[in-house]
Amino acid sequence: ATALGVSPIILGLIVVVTLALGLVTPPYGLCLLLAGSISGISIEESFKGVLPYFLSSIAVLALMIVFSDVFLAIPAALFPNLPEAISNTRVIANKISDTDTPFHLKDDGSPVYDKSLIPLYTADDGTPSPEFLRRLTEEGLPKRYGVVTEEIKARAEYELGVIIKMGFADYFLIVWDYINWSRMNDIPVGPGRGSGVGSIVAYAIGITNVDPLRYDLLFERFLNPDRVSMPDFDVDFCTDRRAETIEYVRRRYHPENVAQIVTFGTLASRAVIKDVGRVMRVPYAETDRVTKLMDGKSSIRELLGLNLEKCRKAVAETEHDPDKHDEALKKLSDQEGKRNAEFIEIYESDETLKRVIDMGLRLEGMPRQTGMHAAGVVICSKRISDNVPLSRNGEDITTQFDMKEVESIGMLKMDFLALTTLTDIKKTLDYIYEDTGNKIEFGQECDDPKAYELISDGDTDAVFQLEQGGMKRFMKQLQPNCLEDLIAGISLYRPGPMDFIPNYLKNRSDPAHIRYLTPLLKPILEKTYGVIIYQEQVMQIFQNLAGYSLGQADLVRRAMAKKHRSELMAQKDKFIYGDIDKGGNISGCQAHGIPPEVSSELFAQMESFASYAFNKSHAAAYAVVTYQTAYLKKYYPKEFLAGVLNNRITKIEEISKYIVYMKEKNIKAYPPDVNRS
Repeated sequence: ATALGVSPIILGLIVVVTLALGLVTPPYGLCLLLAGSISGISIEESFKGVLPYFLSSIAVLALMIVFSDVFLAIPAALFPNLPEAISNTRVIANKISDTDTPFHLKDDGSPVYDKSLIPLYTADDGTPSPEFLRRLTEEGLPKRYGVVTEEIKARAEYELGVIIKMGFADYFLIVWDYINWSRMNDIPVGPGRGSGVGSIVAYAIGITNVDPLRYDLLFERFLNPDRVSMPDFDVDFCTDRRAETIEYVRRRYHPENVAQIVTFGTLASRAVIKDVGRVMRVPYAETDRVTKLMDGKSSIRELLGLNLEKCRKAVAETEHDPDKHDEALKKLSDQEGKRNAEFIEIYESDETLKRVIDMGLRLEGMPRQTGMHAAGVVICSKRISDNVPLSRNGEDITTQFDMKEVESIGMLKMDFLALTTLTDIKKTLDYIYEDTGNKIEFGQECDDPKAYELISDGDTDAVFQLEQGGMKRFMKQLQPNCLEDLIAGISLYRPGPMDFIPNYLKNRSDPAHIRYLTPLLKPILEKTYGVIIYQEQVMQIFQNLAGYSLGQADLVRRAMAKKHRSELMAQKDKFIYGDIDKGGNISGCQAHGIPPEVSSELFAQMESFASYAFNKSHAAAYAVVTYQTAYLKKYYPKEFLAGVLNNRITKIEEISKYIVYMKEKNIKAYPPDVNRS
């Protein structure tokens, strides 16, 4: 209104008087340093900018305190022509109450989880979600399996019962809806990701594309009736067209109910020393001397050894609790390893750098800038702005709450991940059709010998998950000839499980070396040659040998992974002897004819490996993508490499790497040509 030279009253605007206050609470220097580190100016420039404002704010605050009765009357005298500007402050204040909040809070100030924020799926014909999910499943099973056996029916019925009882039918349908739309619009979607691949309902309706029965994948690893928590389908999309799916979701559930999620970039240890040094006008060479001693992983507190006293105290206080004591000892050892004597020497001997480090200590970890979560999208049943604050990030609208905060109040977070390999495959298939007229569609069979031959030869440049030198060498040793081999190889080649590779390879080359502690283990471990590789195998051992439900088995697996010793000791007793005599429902290994010493040894083996065991559902889905890239490279190398290169056209290092590889294989790569490119 001021810019237009028009009274706000004429424009129909509601006017309210406000008062600017700022920097009235210590520490002022810290605020100036933070502002300077973000904006890149010195502390003197920061101070010059805020000094008049700071002094006037202090003066106003002093007046308010000393002349509180008189001060409230001052605004009315200042605005005699706009009395409503004063009265409107009361209108605003009256609208705020302890109960009128966007979300309810617990006594500790944390938000109460609000299930009403989760959106509902509405079928076109108005069918209730549970019935619609059941119909989709019943229609999908014959398409997937041909003949629907009693085993398939029972598994699907069990899963539907759990999903519907736990109230997640709408969740499944929302995910199905945007995946189905993507596929109908020729947007590549991955075969699956994470533990959701273990669901036969997800497979039947097309959320995933890997048969959970064929690969012994478990639903309870994804959705456990004994552990009520929100399921989480992470979905991979083609990099080029992922945004189209997100836009569809925005339209489907209304733009005002969908937003992307904010991320906060924080001041890391090295960066904060450099920023503070620049703002305090310390020569770069001096701060560089400090940052060269920092490993980039340890915090300033850790480098100075400031956490050691607290860790020693924790060790002393936990002597009577083995679980906590081991954890405290491990933490103490970790902190002692991070303490840096040279860093401490500079801190204690150089007064200027000491001030830089002290200020860095206070600023480290503070937010520096905001960004947008690479994959997270929140969908709400109501207008998002009525429930969380929003902000603009370029052309996008993001929440001001981060991922965890959004989920904690009850909103539905979906991950729309971009997988470059899906775009590689899409481009390759397009080039093959353009060159040959062949339209290739991958089915459930991943059994082409030539594709596995390429992998076994180590010719896996540009093949998903198998490009690194160490993995190439392992594939040459492994010589995979089926998808189960590939799943195992991908799961084993990680820190921890790598220690079991020699035993796995020895058993695979000569099954006579395989030793089972009990014959009951053979059906579970036969496909992995007697070696426990997957989390699902740990769960099956608890179920088949000791009578646990798969839900109970998953809870114990989690306790093993987190090394909760007191919980594990209680479970070990149940595993060996059961708890029927105590009113429980676990029969125990002894009831299945397994001697206590054998079951005790087996429990110890699982305990040592459970923290490393891999999620087979995820490994199976990604092994399918690996197989597909290997197949395309074997039979259509030129189209495949063209797709890979064009999908990395702005990444010169990767382009150079693949050009070198092509020269080694005598595949010509022509330079750009205005007449042909």
